[in-house]
Amino acid sequence: MAQKKMSVQERARQTAARIQEEERKRTLRNRMIMGGIVTVVLVLVATAVWYIVGHGKNNNASSTLKNVRSDYGISIGANSKAGTENKGKPEVAIYYDYLCSWCNILEKENGHQLSEMARKGEITLIYHPVIIQSQYPFSPKMVSATYWVAENVPERALDFIDAAFDHTKALFDKEKATVPDDPEIQQIALNAGLTDAQVKDMMKAISEGRYTSELEKIMEKFQKDGLTGAPSVFVDGKKFGDWRGGKLLDALKKK
Repeated sequence: MAQKKMSVQERARQTAARIQEEERKRTLRNRMIMGGIVTVVLVLVATAVWYIVGHGKNNNASSTLKNVRSDYGISIGANSKAGTENKGKPEVAIYYDYLCSWCNILEKENGHQLSEMARKGEITLIYHPVIIQSQYPFSPKMVSATYWVAENVPERALDFIDAAFDHTKALFDKEKATVPDDPEIQQIALNAGLTDAQVKDMMKAISEGRYTSELEKIMEKFQKDGLTGAPSVFVDGKKFGDWRGGKLLDALKKK
């Protein structure tokens, strides 16, 4: 009986040891996964800077963009124009890449409501387009396009951002979808209300690398500010953690 009892105790100890070992491995594995994610994001950001430097044609572009804040944020106020704000109201800043899956989820869950809140004068919405998916030319080209619209057709800035996300969501809604090319960038601009002549000028600015210098500075600032991925959401200058499930909108309603 004593031998049998010891056997049961031994099995219990073995089971406990196995559970502890599995937990240790699971913890280590999770740390490795999270470390890998951070590494991948940092590599993508570093690659973005390399892409900009390597593909630039005009590194003398002005760092002072019209209708754009000093930190490169594109603010949207009640009239939906770039460079405007709703003074005294909460400021919601979003760092994003049009090809970022979570950025598209953020836009899907909150984009329309945030745009309406800005139009109603309840918040100032600030967009910070950045380059995370630099392996695709579409990403840096769309950042350039967004700033071109903000500078040259400010009344269409919000429409352009909305149209861009409407277009890229197909990449994540469908299993088989290709990354948009230049003709699709032009179509996004047309959908946002730009004229044919404006679209032509925008594409010329992109091809000439007119915003190359600015894109480099944007990504350098992105790294210096300690940001490692997108989307990153800030409310009145403070990082907002979990924006999912309506948490961001609920927090704004309480302000």
